[in-house]
Amino acid sequence: MYAMCGLSLLRTDKSAQTIADGGSKRITQSHILPGLEISLLNKAFHMTRQTDQSQVIAWLLTQFQHGESS
Repeated sequence: MYAMCGLSLLRTDKSAQTIADGGSKRITQSHILPGLEISLLNKAFHMTRQTDQSQVIAWLLTQFQHGESS
């Protein structure tokens, strides 16, 4: 099975898709980084509009350390 993943950065709400077996489907968890929820990335993207990037990165690292996705 050939699979490819992508992240759409053009939309307000980011989505990730996987392409396999002649079709595509939306995914909620990274296939590259197991355990990484796409919703966590969405939250970080939204935070960058109102919060300093260094604060968002610090928050994101904290989320990774605690293994939390929401």
